[in-house]
Amino acid sequence: MSRDPTLESSTPIHVGLSLNTGEVAAGCLGNERRMDYTVLGDTINTASRLEEIAEPDQIVMGPETASAVAGVVNIRKIRSFKLRGKKEPMKVFEVLYQVHCD
Repeated sequence: MSRDPTLESSTPIHVGLSLNTGEVAAGCLGNERRMDYTVLGDTINTASRLEEIAEPDQIVMGPETASAVAGVVNIRKIRSFKLRGKKEPMKVFEVLYQVHCD
Protein backbone atom coordinates (compact mmCIF):
# COMPACT_ATOMS: atom_id res chain seq x y z
CA MET A 1 0.00 0.00 0.00
CA SER A 2 1.51 3.34 -1.01
CA ARG A 3 1.27 6.41 1.18
CA ASP A 4 -0.58 9.49 0.01
CA PRO A 5 2.13 12.18 -0.36
CA THR A 6 -0.40 14.92 0.37
CA LEU A 7 -0.66 13.58 3.93
CA GLU A 8 3.07 13.74 4.60
CA SER A 9 4.52 16.56 6.64
CA SER A 10 7.96 17.37 7.90
CA THR A 11 6.52 19.17 10.94
CA PRO A 12 5.19 16.95 13.74
CA ILE A 13 2.11 18.06 15.65
CA HIS A 14 2.55 18.08 19.43
CA VAL A 15 -0.70 18.12 21.37
CA GLY A 16 -1.75 17.22 24.90
CA LEU A 17 -4.76 14.94 25.34
CA SER A 18 -7.01 14.01 28.24
CA LEU A 19 -9.21 11.03 29.04
CA ASN A 20 -11.91 10.81 31.67
CA THR A 21 -14.50 8.19 32.57
CA GLY A 22 -18.01 8.72 33.89
CA GLU A 23 -21.63 9.39 33.03
CA VAL A 24 -22.57 12.04 30.50
CA ALA A 25 -25.72 13.40 28.91
CA ALA A 26 -25.49 12.88 25.17
CA GLY A 27 -27.74 13.93 22.36
CA CYS A 28 -28.61 16.40 19.68
CA LEU A 29 -28.94 20.02 20.71
CA GLY A 30 -29.98 22.95 18.59
CA ASN A 31 -32.82 23.97 16.37
CA GLU A 32 -34.14 23.37 12.86
CA ARG A 33 -31.39 25.50 11.31
CA ARG A 34 -28.45 24.03 13.19
CA MET A 35 -28.33 20.73 15.07
CA ASP A 36 -25.21 19.33 16.76
CA TYR A 37 -24.53 16.13 18.64
CA THR A 38 -22.87 16.90 21.97
CA VAL A 39 -22.08 15.54 25.41
CA LEU A 40 -22.52 17.42 28.67
CA GLY A 41 -21.82 16.90 32.34
CA ASP A 42 -19.22 16.94 35.07
CA THR A 43 -17.26 14.13 33.38
CA ILE A 44 -16.82 16.29 30.28
CA ASN A 45 -15.94 19.38 32.31
CA THR A 46 -13.30 17.41 34.21
CA ALA A 47 -11.84 16.08 30.94
CA SER A 48 -11.56 19.67 29.74
CA ARG A 49 -9.75 20.70 32.95
CA LEU A 50 -7.40 17.74 32.58
CA GLU A 51 -6.64 18.78 29.01
CA GLU A 52 -5.61 22.22 30.31
CA ILE A 53 -2.78 20.63 32.32
CA ALA A 54 -1.65 18.18 29.62
CA GLU A 55 1.74 19.02 28.15
CA PRO A 56 2.48 18.55 24.44
CA ASP A 57 2.87 14.81 23.65
CA GLN A 58 1.24 13.88 26.97
CA ILE A 59 -1.97 11.92 27.58
CA VAL A 60 -3.41 12.52 31.05
CA MET A 61 -6.37 10.87 32.73
CA GLY A 62 -8.43 10.88 35.88
CA PRO A 63 -8.38 8.09 38.46
CA GLU A 64 -11.45 6.24 37.12
CA THR A 65 -9.89 5.96 33.67
CA ALA A 66 -6.54 4.96 35.16
CA SER A 67 -8.25 2.20 37.13
CA ALA A 68 -10.05 0.97 34.01
CA VAL A 69 -6.87 0.72 31.89
CA ALA A 70 -4.44 -0.44 34.60
CA GLY A 71 -2.59 -3.55 33.43
CA VAL A 72 -3.48 -2.87 29.79
CA VAL A 73 -1.86 0.53 29.29
CA ASN A 74 1.42 1.59 30.86
CA ILE A 75 0.53 4.51 33.17
CA ARG A 76 1.91 6.33 36.18
CA LYS A 77 0.53 8.79 38.70
CA ILE A 78 1.87 12.29 38.12
CA ARG A 79 0.48 13.96 41.24
CA SER A 80 -2.73 15.48 42.54
CA PHE A 81 -3.90 18.69 40.90
CA LYS A 82 -6.41 21.27 42.04
CA LEU A 83 -8.53 21.53 38.91
CA ARG A 84 -10.48 24.69 38.17
CA GLY A 85 -14.03 24.39 39.49
CA LYS A 86 -13.28 21.40 41.74
CA LYS A 87 -13.26 21.51 45.53
CA GLU A 88 -10.82 18.64 46.07
CA PRO A 89 -7.52 17.90 44.31
CA MET A 90 -7.68 15.05 41.79
CA LYS A 91 -5.05 12.34 41.29
CA VAL A 92 -3.85 12.65 37.71
CA PHE A 93 -2.15 9.89 35.74
CA GLU A 94 -0.29 9.86 32.44
CA VAL A 95 0.18 7.29 29.70
CA LEU A 96 3.82 6.26 29.28
CA TYR A 97 4.79 5.93 25.62
CA GLN A 98 7.45 7.12 23.23
CA VAL A 99 6.83 9.62 20.46
CA HIS A 100 8.38 8.62 17.13
CA CYS A 101 8.88 11.39 14.60
CA ASP A 102 10.42 10.04 11.42
